[in-house]
Amino acid sequence: MLHPDWLVQSDGRESRPYAWDDTRASLDFAYDASEWPELLRNASVRARMALCTGLYEQVLWRLHSDADVPAARTFAQAAWCATLDPRYLSRFDWMRRDWQGPILGPLWCGATWLHAALTQGDYRDSEIDDALIYLARLACHVSTDPDALITWMQTTGTYLVEAYPRLPQDSWTDLFNHYPGRHRGALVPRTALGRPGRVPTAGAWSELRQLLELAVTQRNPHLPNAHALAAIGLHPDAHDLDFAVGASELSQVTSAGSRSERGEPG
Repeated sequence: MLHPDWLVQSDGRESRPYAWDDTRASLDFAYDASEWPELLRNASVRARMALCTGLYEQVLWRLHSDADVPAARTFAQAAWCATLDPRYLSRFDWMRRDWQGPILGPLWCGATWLHAALTQGDYRDSEIDDALIYLARLACHVSTDPDALITWMQTTGTYLVEAYPRLPQDSWTDLFNHYPGRHRGALVPRTALGRPGRVPTAGAWSELRQLLELAVTQRNPHLPNAHALAAIGLHPDAHDLDFAVGASELSQVTSAGSRSERGEPG
């Protein structure tokens, strides 16, 4: 997965040290992101998940200049697939003891919060809110230019609220959770985080499908294996009816305008 064009971080030619102690988790973070859940309250579930995923990428690519961590890159790729449907993301099994230090530590902590937001956020808004706060603080903490990053967050957040409005929640629509992810709102492609002020494009599904097909073809380890995907009816063609044929419905929507396990001290 290539660098997105909306990255705020430098390419490593600038250095900005940051404090990291695996026993302190977020205690060294200076940025207060407590206002972000309320600022994004009127954005769709999928839009808020996309911003969380984008914030993780800000962390990933900032640290990539110091060390390439393939597992974190493939996790980010799978996370974008999971914005389509939470079942694309396998159980989180990174062992904390293997992910420590100023590079691996932040990547592990961010991944634990993002995984919870993507797999549980449909029914627990607090999972997305908590991930948004943590990932925003983490991204600012490691950023080479936190002021520019905050500006990107503000511009992108405003755009997401306007372009991807929150949908009314009806618990009876999918009472038995047969279609997880379908009620998150219009699709939010990865490139949407870099085009503030523009309306959602008709090519959102095409872009996400390409990313999904690449992840499946490359056998992304954070996706269930091919047999498991087939067993639950998930494959690139599975969403054609939901997201391609149903594009007119989506366009109507868009035109309307435990902590100790997630890098927190016990």
